[in-house]
Amino acid sequence: MDSFWVKMGVFAVIIAGVVYLVTKSPTSTIKDKKETTKSFSEVVMEDQERLRAEPVLKEGTGADETAAKESAEEAVAKAPRPTPAKREFKELSETEQIEAERLLEVAINGRSMGRLPGVGFKLMVDTCREIIRKFGGSSYEYRARRMLGEVPERLWPMYKITKEEVEPEK
Repeated sequence: MDSFWVKMGVFAVIIAGVVYLVTKSPTSTIKDKKETTKSFSEVVMEDQERLRAEPVLKEGTGADETAAKESAEEAVAKAPRPTPAKREFKELSETEQIEAERLLEVAINGRSMGRLPGVGFKLMVDTCREIIRKFGGSSYEYRARRMLGEVPERLWPMYKITKEEVEPEK
């Protein structure tokens, strides 16, 4: 009879241990991490908004401006910031613009699919190259180059992406 109660006591301790481990398990922290990470659809929506936005020039991109920037940092902080200037792009005819928009949508969707496991960026890369070839100097070329630049660099050799393709001509 004494062994029966010892077995029941051990069983109760084991049950209590399992309950404690389940409540303090790492799965509760995984739920917190899931709340902070974005879902695939949220990331795709942000990408689409960003890639469809009109391109603007960023100020202060020259190497000689960095020294002047450090010395005049306080003056810049006090002065109101100017709005970024828009780039000057070649105007396209209506049919060219429709074709460029269609190709850009294909590229954006190809980029979204490329983020999925098992699917590559080939559709996006090929479409971006076609946009660059057909619509050089336009805003669509700039967006296509920007999308090519956002392909992870470890994949550049696979798709034969070069720095010249990514960096717009100055």
